[in-house]
Amino acid sequence: MIKALNRLRVSIINVRRFHASTQLHNLQTNFLCQSEVDLSEHFDLKSQNLSSKNIRL
Repeated sequence: MIKALNRLRVSIINVRRFHASTQLHNLQTNFLCQSEVDLSEHFDLKSQNLSSKNIRL
């Protein structure tokens, strides 16, 4: 019984770890996508020059 409970506890910890790492990855991905959007807003594609607006990263 104790071994089964310990195995269950370990599997719950592993699921929590995986969930936390997935959330961190999602945050990093969202940040990168946000940065790309901000760059494209402030980049003049026709003349290939940076606009006078500030670039936020």
